[in-house]
Amino acid sequence: MSASETKTVIKARQEQLSKAVSVVTRAFGSKIRRTGVQVDEVSLLSPIVYVTTSVGLLTSLADHDEVVRIYSAESIDGDDMDVAAGAIRADDIWNSGFNGSGVTVAIVEGGRVDFDNNCLGLNGGTRSTSDSTVSQHATAVAGMVASINTTIRGIASGASIYSANGSDDYNSSKMTKALDAGATNAEILNNSWGAKTCKGANSSMSAHARQADYIVRYVWDTVVASSGNKGNCTDGGFVGGSGVKAGHNVITVGNYNDKGTTDWDDDTMSSSSSYKNPSSDFGDREKPDVAAPGTSISSLLLASPGTCPTGNVGNGTSYSSPMVAGTAALLLEADYALSVYPETVKALIMAGARNNIEGSARLSDRDGAGGIDAYESYCSLFLNRYRWFDVTSRSFDSNGDINVDMGYVQAGRRVKVALVWLSNPSSDYKDDVLEADLDLYVVGPNSEHVSCSFDNSAEVVDFTATKSGNYKIKINNWRFDGVSEYVAVAWSY
Repeated sequence: MSASETKTVIKARQEQLSKAVSVVTRAFGSKIRRTGVQVDEVSLLSPIVYVTTSVGLLTSLADHDEVVRIYSAESIDGDDMDVAAGAIRADDIWNSGFNGSGVTVAIVEGGRVDFDNNCLGLNGGTRSTSDSTVSQHATAVAGMVASINTTIRGIASGASIYSANGSDDYNSSKMTKALDAGATNAEILNNSWGAKTCKGANSSMSAHARQADYIVRYVWDTVVASSGNKGNCTDGGFVGGSGVKAGHNVITVGNYNDKGTTDWDDDTMSSSSSYKNPSSDFGDREKPDVAAPGTSISSLLLASPGTCPTGNVGNGTSYSSPMVAGTAALLLEADYALSVYPETVKALIMAGARNNIEGSARLSDRDGAGGIDAYESYCSLFLNRYRWFDVTSRSFDSNGDINVDMGYVQAGRRVKVALVWLSNPSSDYKDDVLEADLDLYVVGPNSEHVSCSFDNSAEVVDFTATKSGNYKIKINNWRFDGVSEYVAVAWSY
């Protein structure tokens, strides 16, 4: 689709979704008000209702058919805190003529972005100027996406920034509003926030993680999140517990130190980068999905109107996440139709993550699929090394496979393939059950490479071809319980 056709589809989709959700949430709100429950907030895009009630009424609330899960709305969240662009090769995409123009990135934070700094090129608006103060953290994150400063340039300097602010204390219902506003006003949502304490970073999925999964599945936005800075915690330190980072459909990003060079050989993961995995039925979920530079980062500072102060803003996965959000913006400018295929964006970024910082090159604890390579992801897009499917049980052949021809691969080439599908948060989500379990096979001359797990919504293989020839991807149906699934596969070599 063209950009204008895609935007028309997105607008119609948001209107359809808002009407459908409103029918359910407003009816439910009216019903429970009659039982003495105070309804505080109702989400515009997601099936979430915030209430104030006594402990004694919780059981009766849980008995309603509409209620899948009750979460605490206590505020437990906070901020997650000229070489980075070269380290992820975003500058090579700039040289190809792309800077994120025509794409909007929402900075979902407690505080709001300081648009007085005139190095933020395009002001896409602010959700509320009354719910939060101007934030240095949000401004720095926005600068990493879209700064037009010639020395400290954002990854997607042509992108528009929308400040999807919640509240200074990260009030839970206000952060739901922030996520809704980001989904309404942008194609990409960056989330550099999460648990303030080690205890808050636990193995569970939060209401906001579920909301983020819902936004990806039904609004078709790409959602990116910092993994958190609790990697050194002895009690807790999980990629989960609060924020959106544990969502299946979210691109969760760890922090590595590029040592101030564009050379990958000296890169190391930050010890504070959260990597303990969310709980799952079989115990094999992996988060984060990828890693990006986030140590000793310079960006934009709070400003007097019309000035452009910059400086070192510190370390953290907060600053790794916008590197990936900016990369997504570059990909969307290159092909705007990707704005309604977030699973394809995730697959392209994971297939391009060829900087193996620690552990297995395929998938490992701290860096996920690896440090991102924005240009490699762009090349996979440009060379048509990806496929997207709307899959039903009938999509698979008699062997339970969907086959994709990768083409000719020369011996000695490193091959990386990422398969991504989405969770469906409208199903029974209490146990984080995915409605499909797909396995990834890559078959070549006298070789087969496999990635399979139970609890992930992504599979990755990474190998060096030992023999030249034609290679084929097989997407295998290990389990398929849903009606349909959005599935994407991408590869680089």
